[in-house]
Amino acid sequence: GTDPQVPQRTLGFGATASLVHPASGYMVARAMEIAPRVADNLAPQLKQLRERNLSSLALGTALDEMTTEGWKAVWPVDDQRQRDFMH
Repeated sequence: GTDPQVPQRTLGFGATASLVHPASGYMVARAMEIAPRVADNLAPQLKQLRERNLSSLALGTALDEMTTEGWKAVWPVDDQRQRDFMH
């Protein structure tokens, strides 16, 4: 499938994040492999976000930043290189 357009506020995972294996079409193993990494990345950011009292504009900016970091957890640079090599 096509790669997700990043940056965007919606954080994709599984098929929506282009995690489908190009040969087999399976994605469950890959999604389960990276789920802890993504959760470890987002959990502290969500906790900080909950503790802060932000205006609507600041909240939007914080969500954009959090989603950008989430995409980095879904697709770290080394994984992007491997994906690009395979495509």
